[in-house]
Formats: sequence, C-alpha cells, structure tokens
Amino acid sequence: MMKRLPKVATEMALHGSAGQCVAPTDRRTIQTTAIDKDAELLRLTTVLAHSSGEWISSEWPVCPIADIGSAQRMGVSGLR
Repeated sequence: MMKRLPKVATEMALHGSAGQCVAPTDRRTIQTTAIDKDAELLRLTTVLAHSSGEWISSEWPVCPIADIGSAQRMGVSGLR
C-alpha cells in the first residue's frame, strides 16, 4: 500500500513511498524551474513518473526572483 504524501512532498518522500511498490528502473524523476511573475518567485517542480503512465508531482518555491543572482540565497552551498 502506498503511503499518503503531504501536499508538498519532497523528492525523498516521493522516492521513498514509490520505492516500496515499484522497481527503480520503472520510475523517473524530472525537475523543472519556472519564474512565477505574479508571486515574484522561482519555483521548482518535481515529477516522479512511472512507466505505467502514472505520476505525482510537487512544487517548491525556491527563492524570490530578486535572489536568483545569489547562489547562497537560492540554497546552493559548497559548489566550486
């Protein structure tokens, strides 16, 4: 039985829940970003897709548009 996921699920929660009922080769993770001009936010959408055609997605507000130029404000650290 698949676990109930929170309304905004993390990628780990998606994989953890799906991993109990499908083989890793049957699923794919797709991530895209988009700028929400109305809310002035950069948003990350994660889709966990299964070879059967079923999928689940979540959306996460990464940071305000004004902070896109600052990797630290976007949550990136330790990159060189």
